[in-house]
Amino acid sequence: MYIDQITTWTDNTDLDSVYEDLRSRHYTNASHRLYKNYGPEHVSELSAKSIYWGADGSPKIVCSILGRNCWPARTYRILNRLWKPELNSGNAFTIDKGFALLIKDQYQWCLDHGADAVFMSRQTESRWQQWATKFFTEMTGLEFHIPQEKFLTCINELDESCWQRIIFLGNPAVLNNWKHRV
Repeated sequence: MYIDQITTWTDNTDLDSVYEDLRSRHYTNASHRLYKNYGPEHVSELSAKSIYWGADGSPKIVCSILGRNCWPARTYRILNRLWKPELNSGNAFTIDKGFALLIKDQYQWCLDHGADAVFMSRQTESRWQQWATKFFTEMTGLEFHIPQEKFLTCINELDESCWQRIIFLGNPAVLNNWKHRV
């Protein structure tokens, strides 16, 4: 049993089963505004999956690590498709330690797999980037940055939702080789 810790894996039958059960329950919750993002097809492109297990041993935060060909080589999106199995749990304006543990664990997984950079993004533009960058940097000691440009986050360059502001950590030269726009 996992207590107050992160598991990040690429291939583990038992953990894959837990992830799939949580994913399918979240996907069938049509009351969640982003439920369609959690369809079965999203699992096929993942580099790794992660779960933060709470003090009671139950899954509290679920997310993944993603790599795509439209990003520079050795660049990964962390906290990808993040959700809490207990929807709307916790204060919406704080970031609990599970997020910090996930970031550190996923960042280390990426480094162990040769990453030059990691990022997080959201489709909508808001003050979330500034707010999250401040909290993530304070909680993890990792120095996140917000580039001013929007970066291509999915393959369809004609889809406006594929151009997103990012929170970035890693070699800044990576940004020069990534399709972006002002």
